[in-house]
Amino acid sequence: IIDIYTYQSAGYPRTLDSAWRTPALLATMFGLIDSEYMTSEVFCAMLKYAYQMMEYFDTASTPSVVNQMCAADLGFTRLVVYLPEIHDASYYERARSRLDTTIGTKLTHEDGAYKEATTGYIHRVIDEILEAVELFKKIGYTDLDAYENTAHRLATFYANCFFPDGELVPYGDGGRETF
Repeated sequence: IIDIYTYQSAGYPRTLDSAWRTPALLATMFGLIDSEYMTSEVFCAMLKYAYQMMEYFDTASTPSVVNQMCAADLGFTRLVVYLPEIHDASYYERARSRLDTTIGTKLTHEDGAYKEATTGYIHRVIDEILEAVELFKKIGYTDLDAYENTAHRLATFYANCFFPDGELVPYGDGGRETF
């Protein structure tokens, strides 16, 4: 277990992959917390890695692609919410501010259409927005209507991307070699 968290940098190989690793890191930490495998050495290595990831997300340049931006901001938020022992209170506001900007202004056009020219990532982004709502509820935020509205607008847009027979209109990364 310890090898996984000691031989690669927090940003390996890129921000998106690091963001996608945060659920596995947290599930491993909390899933093994009472097991014989969670020695103090392993726990400290995982906590250090979590801290390095949180700092990486806080200081790394933000990806320019909106699905990656949302994933990175959510990865940061996961660590902030589930590991309050490793940061000060300002991280809560930074996590909220980042997602407010990404979800509020970067994901959709005014009419609710997804800003990336693909049908390949919309469902993941909707899931990430809904997870952000749940995470922020855990720490007492209640003003999450804009997040839920964005998720609804994206879901409506996504539903409109299907043919009447239920097949998704394949374009961008959602439709490689189909047109």
